Amino acid sequence: MGGPILRDSVSVTAKVSSVLADAESVDLTDFSSAIVIFPSTPAVGTNVNFYVSADNTNFFLLVDNAGDAVLLTDPNVSEAAAFPDDVFAAHYVKLVCTASYAATDCTFMLKG
Repeated sequence: MGGPILRDSVSVTAKVSSVLADAESVDLTDFSSAIVIFPSTPAVGTNVNFYVSADNTNFFLLVDNAGDAVLLTDPNVSEAAAFPDDVFAAHYVKLVCTASYAATDCTFMLKG
């Protein structure tokens, strides 16, 4: 029968910030899952919002069917946080913290 399933995977670095304009986008067009690693901890209790885009210019807060923001809840340093599936309908994503967080390079591990 068939051979092994081949999946593209890549690691990229992009800035995460508490300011949308300072956050850098990650291109998701060829990927179906992702994990992000924070090298420094956002303040305790800080959540991370997903802002999504079709054109890498106009970004919109991703909300669920109830109108609540889709979040990474209180990430910590040296933890890998998985993206929720809903994010992958978007072409581009920016991560924006809900409390002060200077623009910080984070590692994104993406898998096709």
